[in-house]
Amino acid sequence: MKAKPAVLLVCGALSFVQAPILASPPAESDWPCEIAAQPDVAATAYLTWKSARERAHSWRSDPDTAALIADVAPRSISVEEGAAKISAHIEQAQDRDRAAAHIVSGLVETINTERRAITVGIRRFSRRQAELGKHIEVGYQAFDAGAKSSDPAAPEKQAALQEQIDWDTRIFEDRQRMLPLVCKQPDALERRLKLFLDAALAARAAHVSLSK
Repeated sequence: MKAKPAVLLVCGALSFVQAPILASPPAESDWPCEIAAQPDVAATAYLTWKSARERAHSWRSDPDTAALIADVAPRSISVEEGAAKISAHIEQAQDRDRAAAHIVSGLVETINTERRAITVGIRRFSRRQAELGKHIEVGYQAFDAGAKSSDPAAPEKQAALQEQIDWDTRIFEDRQRMLPLVCKQPDALERRLKLFLDAALAARAAHVSLSK
C-alpha cells in the first residue's frame, strides 16, 4: 500500500465548499484562492460628473460604444491597446461626457460579467475537487478494510482498488496544480477593468480641462 498523498489534506481544506452563488463572488470562507475574493467593481464610483449616471444606462443603444466595448473587452487585446482605443474614442466624440459615461458603464457591465463567471467556475472547480477528495478517502478506507480480508479474491480486488485510487489521485493533483493560475484571473480582470476606466476618465478630464 502506497503512502497516502497530500491529496487527503487538500480535500479536507476544500470540504467546506458550498453551492455556487451566481450574483456575487463567494464569501471569503468559501474561497479556495489565496487572493481574496472581491465584489464587483461599481460603475457609480466612476460616474461622478453631472448626469453621468442617467446617461450611462443607455450605452447599449450607442452602436459605436457597443462596438468599442466588444473590441477591447476580450483579454486577447492588450491593456495598452485597449486603453488607447478608449482614449481615442472619447477624444473623437462630440459629447465626451456622454461617451465616457457609456464606456464606463459598458466596461463595468461586460468585464464584471466575465469576472463573475470565472469566480463561479472556481467555486465549481473546488466543489468537484472536494467531492473527488472524499471519493479518494473512501477508497483508502476500503483498501485498509480489504487488507484484513481472508477472501481469496481479496488481492485482486485490492489491486483494482489501488489502481482506481492512483488514477483518481492523479486527476486530483493535476487539477490542483491548475488552481494558482485560475485564481489569478479574477484579480487580473479587475486590474484590467480599472486601467480601462482610468483611461476613460483621463480622456474625459483632458477635455474638461481644455474647455475651461
